[in-house]
Amino acid sequence: MEQIPTIVYHNEQWGENREYKNFEIIGILIPMDSTFSTLRKILELQIQYKKDVEAMQIRYKLTETLPPLKIESDYNLKFYLEVKSKETDWMKFPLCIYIQNITERTSSMSIESSLKENMGQNAIDYIDNANLISRNVVGEEDTMEIQEITHAEEQFQKGDVYNTKDELIKQLICYALKHYFQYKVKRLCKQKYYVNCIDENCNWHLKASSTSGTTTFIVREHERTHTCPLDKRMSNNRHAMAKIVGDLIKSKFLNNIKTVYTPTYIIRDMKDEHGISLDYKKAWRLKEKALEVIRGRSDESYQKLLAYLYMLEKTNPRSIIEIVRKEDDTFLFLFMAISASIKGWRHCRHVIVVDGTFLKASYGGTLLSACTQDGNGSIFPLLFLIVDYENDGSWVWFFIKIRQTFGLREGMCIVSDRHVSIETAIKEVQNVKYFFI
Repeated sequence: MEQIPTIVYHNEQWGENREYKNFEIIGILIPMDSTFSTLRKILELQIQYKKDVEAMQIRYKLTETLPPLKIESDYNLKFYLEVKSKETDWMKFPLCIYIQNITERTSSMSIESSLKENMGQNAIDYIDNANLISRNVVGEEDTMEIQEITHAEEQFQKGDVYNTKDELIKQLICYALKHYFQYKVKRLCKQKYYVNCIDENCNWHLKASSTSGTTTFIVREHERTHTCPLDKRMSNNRHAMAKIVGDLIKSKFLNNIKTVYTPTYIIRDMKDEHGISLDYKKAWRLKEKALEVIRGRSDESYQKLLAYLYMLEKTNPRSIIEIVRKEDDTFLFLFMAISASIKGWRHCRHVIVVDGTFLKASYGGTLLSACTQDGNGSIFPLLFLIVDYENDGSWVWFFIKIRQTFGLREGMCIVSDRHVSIETAIKEVQNVKYFFI
């Protein structure tokens, strides 16, 4: 019978950063056909803890980024042994044993039971409210404990009801992400949704269908046990679908258009709110997809540009708008001066401040702008120009459009940064008395 050599850490507990330190080490051999009960007996003999007053928790870590996994059933143990059997380094994936006093673990449960017994439904309301508050104030380590228990219990049951098929699909994708497996759609239509494990020889499957005349979907059948090889089950999960998971985070951008929501925040929130572990690259893709869901695709926006400019001229008569294209009919320059800005220039100071900034969209480019100061001392925008780069050609065209649109005024002054193309363009186009850099 094959036996798996395993290192065991014990007599210490998990630290603040989910690390196991200041521990004692022993080595054990676990038979490949062991049950969870067998493993506990092996550990009981080696560690010699007091079963009547102490409880044992068995955990291990697959990677540094993932939270520790628990072994608390035959299925969990089978998964662990399969991981160990494929690893040549027998020092990897040590078991970390955490011993907890039973009286400490059960004290809160006994208080809850006593309250329910003496106060009835009112106690249940108080307890639920207290539990809700505690989830918001517990420390990081306690939060992970609550999440792990919750995720372990999240199983699709026969008879589960979902309001729509999309809701069912989203829940299933999150479930697959949390439990590290892949699946493929066997049948999909308005009334039915059947999925199987990615391995055709695996028993795992789920069948759901709608009730007659409604959009409600009910789980009709669900086989939970995976019989597929571990390497297929835990390979790069294609159901980390950016569109679906992007849907989960798009509310962060809808609340405030100026929200700075980085991939690091996405990794944190997906773990805290949905129990999904992501790497930085995948989180970045999710951010892009969420923004795409909210704002649309950049190429689609460019296709609507002419329609937008047409409506802009219709709603702002006497505005000056011009678009320049390359020989192959692709976008090159766009000039825009709204009629209100053209009229307002007559009542502003004789100073124009020009500058350029990078556009961080998919297709890049540079935004050139000109503004002035009104009678109240406030910034007054004059025009905008989108170009490919800040160079002599783009700045020359910029100042040509300024001169054509706003003309020249006595004592006019232009202020800019130190870009050499600006000075070149001003000398070539503008006839101004003052120019400051």
